[in-house]
Amino acid sequence: MFRTKTRDNFTLILITILMFLPLINHVNSINVESNSYTITLYENGTATWIIESKIPLNSEEELEAFLNYMENFDKYRGEILENFTKRISKIIQDTSLQVGRDMRVENIEVSADTLESITGKLGLIRYEFKWIGFAHAADDKIIVGDVFIGGFYLYDGDLLIVTVPVNYTISEVYPTPDITGENYVIWYGKKVFPDRTPALILSKKKYVVEETMTISKETTLKTETSWSQTTLTSPTHGMMTISGETILTSPIHGLIYMLPITITVILFATLLVMVALIFLRKKTSREKFTVKDAEIVVNVIKELGGTAYQKKIVEKTGFSKSKVSEILKALEKNKIIEKIKVGREYLIVLKKKDY
Repeated sequence: MFRTKTRDNFTLILITILMFLPLINHVNSINVESNSYTITLYENGTATWIIESKIPLNSEEELEAFLNYMENFDKYRGEILENFTKRISKIIQDTSLQVGRDMRVENIEVSADTLESITGKLGLIRYEFKWIGFAHAADDKIIVGDVFIGGFYLYDGDLLIVTVPVNYTISEVYPTPDITGENYVIWYGKKVFPDRTPALILSKKKYVVEETMTISKETTLKTETSWSQTTLTSPTHGMMTISGETILTSPIHGLIYMLPITITVILFATLLVMVALIFLRKKTSREKFTVKDAEIVVNVIKELGGTAYQKKIVEKTGFSKSKVSEILKALEKNKIIEKIKVGREYLIVLKKKDY
């Protein structure tokens, strides 16, 4: 049977729901190798949870048992989904009462599948749902952790990933993660989390305000500047006003002032051309892709909350595995996404929101 958790905490309740659905009576013994928990946070405090249980299928008997499980899974899918919905909703309702924040669950999905790995076949049981009100969001901060009543627990081989919105930075996190990225933290099992943890405090990033600089009332460029006003008039002689002070200018002054701007524009245009060439270049492998294909991949990652497993991107886009792989390589090279090795799979994290 599935391994059971004996710790009286959030994990125990959750795993009890996952492992003892009605389907269990219709399958043979299945041993879970590991569980991974991926929590993707949104700016309003909502979070998408993805829980995946991997089962090694090292023998014909284990493969046959899991195929039998999948057959029954399809047969009882409606019952499983209804049962899971009721139980996870009860957890979230109880948590809402204890925390004092409105919560509900949406977009619940359950599935079972097999996948190929370097070591052989694996069975995969996947649960996904959106937890409205998961974190406290106010005053440009997101506070995570109060829902973990009794703490959290990871067994050997288990994995917990929390990804944060790209407009936020991680100010505080406890306990110390095993891996910390710009927009994510990862803990590996075996690990016992204290009551109301893991806990994170996220702060909204502050960006430099862009001001407008007008040259000869014809060309307008955006530039980062501490000047309150910068105006050049007349192509020959004129006046330059900086922070309210008027200074007589000459053509030489204007040329010297405009030279850095011209160089910046040329460099920026060159950079854009180089990026375009990277995306438009012909691939040396079996598949070709266009800028439009790359945009489709980025949009799919955005729709999935800014993070997604590579397999899910292939599923959502309908592209081949090799095509998605080539697109992700190009996006990673241009620092638009980051690839994180999670077990035998890759988790894709979107770094540039405005791509």
